[in-house]
Amino acid sequence: MFDAFRTDALPRHRRWACDLASTFGQPDVVRFLKALCTDRDGHVRKAAAKAMAALDAHTLPVVETVDVDV
Repeated sequence: MFDAFRTDALPRHRRWACDLASTFGQPDVVRFLKALCTDRDGHVRKAAAKAMAALDAHTLPVVETVDVDV
């Protein structure tokens, strides 16, 4: 759905794509959100920036090793 909405002619649908990305997206959608940050519609730009911030907040640090004493 994200791919269909992000390229749709209706700004409302492009905003929905941003909402989907912020809720369910993985880091691989950031490149598409960056493109939406330059959208001609201001609401889409704002939603894309908000989605990028949400994805950044969801990113967990990578743990190289875990030391567990059993």
